[in-house]
Amino acid sequence: MVRIAIIETFQGLSEYLDGDKLPSITLIVTHMMAVLESNDPSARTLCLRALTTMPQLIACRLDVQHQVFRSLKSTNPAEVKSAVTALERICKVSSLFAKGHLFICLLFFLPPKPKSNFN
Repeated sequence: MVRIAIIETFQGLSEYLDGDKLPSITLIVTHMMAVLESNDPSARTLCLRALTTMPQLIACRLDVQHQVFRSLKSTNPAEVKSAVTALERICKVSSLFAKGHLFICLLFFLPPKPKSNFN
């Protein structure tokens, strides 16, 4: 119940979240980074869902984008789904995203090369 309330709050505030209206955005993103680095997959999933409501704020924050990418390696399906959604929204607003992460995206989604049996 609390998690739903947190997400609904971020979704309701998303139109007000920009650097001009919220001068302490660096502090908010710093706290969210700490959650993304925690060992609790539920907390990371919730944080990723909150980040999907503010892609314009983290469009130039490569450290946040890298941390979201790390979430793709999670064994928790909800966390991976949230990371994909967050990356999709960040990609739409970030000019840095495509330059730095396109190759990594391809590695995640291309099928692995078949192993050769010739030894």
